Amino acid sequence: MLDKKQPKTYFRKSPRMKPVDFGQPVSPRLTAHCFLHGLLRDGYGVKASKYAELMIAQGIRIRTSTMESIISSLSPKVPVFLNGPRPPLRRSRRALNNTCTQAAIHLLAKARENGQQRTARMYESIISGTLMQGEIIVASLLFAVLVKDWQLRKALVESCQESDSGGGGTNKVHRYLLSCPTPILKEIHASLSRDPQGSMDDSYLVPALQALANLAMLWDTGQIPFGSITPLIRSLYCCPKTNQHVWILRDDQPTQVKAYPYFHSSLKKDAVWPPLDRHSYNTLLFYALRHRYSPAYASSVLEHMCVKRNPPLLPDIVTYNILIRSGTLLRQTPITDAALTALRLNQMNLKHGITVKPRVYGLAAPPTRSRSSQYYSSRFSKELQRLSTETLKMPDVARLAPPGVRADAFTLSSYVAHLTSTGTPEIVADVLFYILPELFAVDHPSWGSLTLEEHRALRKSSRREYMLRAVEYGPRVFAAIINALAKAGRTGLAERVWILAKRAERASWIPGFAPGVAPWCLSVHAYTSMLQCYAAEARKGLTLRRRRVHHLAVGETEGDQWKPRSSDHVRGWAHFILTRRKIRARTRLSRHAAAQLTGKLLFESMESGGQDIYEPDARFFNAALDLFGRRANMHARRQRCGPERWRRNLRIANRWFEQRGTMSRNFSPMLQRIGEAIIAAGYSVPPGFRHLFVGHWPEGSHYREERHYELDRRPLIFPPLRYSWRPHAIPTAKTRGLPLGRNRRPARR
Repeated sequence: MLDKKQPKTYFRKSPRMKPVDFGQPVSPRLTAHCFLHGLLRDGYGVKASKYAELMIAQGIRIRTSTMESIISSLSPKVPVFLNGPRPPLRRSRRALNNTCTQAAIHLLAKARENGQQRTARMYESIISGTLMQGEIIVASLLFAVLVKDWQLRKALVESCQESDSGGGGTNKVHRYLLSCPTPILKEIHASLSRDPQGSMDDSYLVPALQALANLAMLWDTGQIPFGSITPLIRSLYCCPKTNQHVWILRDDQPTQVKAYPYFHSSLKKDAVWPPLDRHSYNTLLFYALRHRYSPAYASSVLEHMCVKRNPPLLPDIVTYNILIRSGTLLRQTPITDAALTALRLNQMNLKHGITVKPRVYGLAAPPTRSRSSQYYSSRFSKELQRLSTETLKMPDVARLAPPGVRADAFTLSSYVAHLTSTGTPEIVADVLFYILPELFAVDHPSWGSLTLEEHRALRKSSRREYMLRAVEYGPRVFAAIINALAKAGRTGLAERVWILAKRAERASWIPGFAPGVAPWCLSVHAYTSMLQCYAAEARKGLTLRRRRVHHLAVGETEGDQWKPRSSDHVRGWAHFILTRRKIRARTRLSRHAAAQLTGKLLFESMESGGQDIYEPDARFFNAALDLFGRRANMHARRQRCGPERWRRNLRIANRWFEQRGTMSRNFSPMLQRIGEAIIAAGYSVPPGFRHLFVGHWPEGSHYREERHYELDRRPLIFPPLRYSWRPHAIPTAKTRGLPLGRNRRPARR
C-alpha cells in the first residue's frame, strides 16, 4: 500500500530549462519568426495573429512578408454572407461575426498604433474578406483608413525628401488606391440596384447607403488622392429616392442626415475640383445634364476640363455623345446642334451617317414648356423655369472636334433619336438608306424613296463589307431606327431594318467575323417597337361598333360598323414575312389578321430567345396587349372611365358565368398567353382585360397584389411619381427626358 507521506515521484515537475548562454545578447526576432511560420504552416492563423500582437507590443518588428502571410491566412476564401445591423461609423471587432476577420482587423490596428509597416496587400486581403462576408460598411471604413495612411506616408516622403527607393512603397499604395474602391462600389451598386421583394420596405438599403456615405465623405472633403472617380460618381447619382438616413462626420461629430439629398449635395459642391481624368469629367457632365438638368453646371464642368485643369483635357467622342443625347432629352436643340457641328467639321466623319442632313429640319421642334407642368409641384415648375433660362457655353477648344475624335455607333443612334424628336419621324424614313446603306443587302419589297438608279448602284457594293459594318453598329442603332420608323408608320421599312438587325445579330456570334466586336443581341426596346408597328397596322384595318346613337349619318343605324381608317389590303410588309416563314396564308390577307400573325411570331421569338437575355418590361407587355387585345366587331373603348366601371364588368361577367355559363367571345388563347407572361414577370393583369378571362382562365380574372415593386430611380428634379389611370395597360413612368405630357388637360379619373 502506498504511503501517503512518501513523495509522489511521478508527479514531480521536470527541472526548469535554462537558456543557452551565448555570451552576448541575442535578438529573439529570428526565433519568434520561426515560431510564427510554424503556426501558419499548421493552420493556426488566429494564434499566429495573437502571437504577432505580443511581438509588436514587445517592440519586435515583424517582417512585412510575414504580416502579409498572417493576414492572408485570416481572410476567408469562401463567401459567407451575414445579416444584421452594423454600427455605422465605429471600427470595432464586435461589428464582425467572423473570428478570423476580427483577428486580422485587430492585428492591422495594432500595427498601425505601433508604427508597424502596412502594405497595400494587407488592406487588399482584409477588404476582399469583408466583402465576401457582405460587410461593405467595414470595407468602406478600411478604405478610408488606407487613404489616411497614404496621406501620412506621402507627407513624410515630401517632408523628409527620401530617396527614390523610399518612395516606391507610396507609389504601390497609390496604384492600389486606384483599384481598391471598384469592388466596394460594385457591391454597393448591386445592393442599390435590387428592388424590394414582397413590400416597399427599403430598409435593406441601409448597409449599402452607409458604405456609400463613408466614401462620399472622402470626396466631399477632398481627401480622395486620385482623379479616377467614375464608379463613385455613378453610384452616387444612381442611388434610388429613399428616406433612409446615414451617419456622417460633420465638424468631427457624428451626424445623421438623409442619404439621397446628401449624395447629390456632395456632387454639386461649389469647391474647386481636383484634376480628374476624362472619364470622370464625362460622368459629371452626364450627371449635370441628365439628372440635374442644368446647362450652367455642365458649362462649369466643360470649363474646368478644357481650360482650368492643368494640363487641360480635350473632349472625346463620349463628351459629344452626351451633349447630343442630352440636348434632345432636354428639348434644347442648340446643345445638340453645337455638338453635331463640331463632329461634322472633322474630316474623319465625312462618310458617317451624321453628315446626312434632312431637307426639312427643326421646323417641328417640341416646345420647352407645357401646359401640363402646372399640375406638378412648385419645385418642379421652378426647375423648368431655370432650365428655360440657362444655356450651355462650350469652350472654344470644344467647338471643333479634335482630329482623333471619330463618330461611333452611339453617335448615330443619338442622331436618329434627335431627328425623331425634333422633327417628324418621316425624316428618318427619307434619309434611311443614306444613313444605313447596309439595308440593300435585305431582299425586301420596300425600298423607301430610292430611285431605280440608286438601287442598282447600291447593289454593286460588297455584301460582306456592309454586313461587317452592320455588326459594328450594335443593337442600339437598330433599336433607334426601328423606333423612328414605327412612329412614322413605315412598317415595311421597319421590317427591312429588323431583318438586317437579326442577320447582324447572328453574324456577331460567328467567331472571327468581326474582330474586336463583342457578340450582342437586340434589346427588348426593338421588340417593343416592332410590336407597336403591328399594333398600329392592326388598328388601321379594325372594324368597330358604335356605342351611342347620336352623331350618326343619315340612313345609318346604331348597329352599323365603323369603316377602317385605311385600306384593309396589306401591301409590302406582312405577306413577305409570312412567305419567308413558309406560313400558308390567304391571297388577300386582312390587315388586322396579318398584323396579329406577324406579332405572334415576334412574341414567340422574344419568349424563346430574347427572354433569356432581356427581361420583358411593362412597355413590351402593353404593346402586346394593344395588338392582341382588340378584335373585329368589338365595341369601341371608352376614353374616360374609372376603375368602378371595370369592377362592375368583372362582377357581371362572374354572375353570368355562374348563372348561365356565358363566357366572353373576345377571349383568345394568345391573350391568355400574354397574361401568363405578365403574371410571371410580377405584374398584374390590367383591369380592362380581367372580365375576358372569366370561365377561360381563372387566374387572369382574379385581382393580384403587385409583386413587381420598383424603387424610384428617376432623375433628381423629377416630381413625385404619379401613374395615370389606364385600364388596358400596365402603369409606366417616364424615366428620361422632361416629364411633361401633351399640351392638353389630363383626363378626369
